[in-house]
Amino acid sequence: MTMARAAAALTLLVAAGFTPIPEAHAAPRKCKPFMVNVRAGTVNGLGPATPMAKVRKKLPCFTAVSDEGAFYNNGGGVFYGSDNLYFYTYLRFIEIRAPFNGTTDVQIFGRPKAAVAMDFPFNAADKRPFWATPADEFATTKFGCIQFSFRDDNVRQMRFFTRPCEKVFNPD
Repeated sequence: MTMARAAAALTLLVAAGFTPIPEAHAAPRKCKPFMVNVRAGTVNGLGPATPMAKVRKKLPCFTAVSDEGAFYNNGGGVFYGSDNLYFYTYLRFIEIRAPFNGTTDVQIFGRPKAAVAMDFPFNAADKRPFWATPADEFATTKFGCIQFSFRDDNVRQMRFFTRPCEKVFNPD
């Protein structure tokens, strides 16, 4: 990529509301390793309803931020792109993608659908959002809902929502 193209891409990202932190100027990592409690729906003790300021304070090693209420990025949030971890604070959900740079209390990524269903029984069709695809499964939890997205029978992404599964919005 030429310098001109890189500068144009950065300008577009900034105009879109991203606050990138270039690698050359990024502060040394100030976060503890990411630990996901899947049953509680938390990352380092922070759940989907945690306000943006608290996420930024407790996990200051973010790679990008977009303003809450923005038309893009599901309304804004705090993002840890190099770790595949995304706090969408405006719409109150957390997204974790494989490969995740952290640990989970229950192995999720790389497990087949049948094995995940043993730990998190999937909801019947009437307890799923209308927009769900065959690649998505939902499990009701004490904190709300977990969405598991599968590819080739393995979990590729999970999302923690504060809402009941049948009332979860489509963030895609």
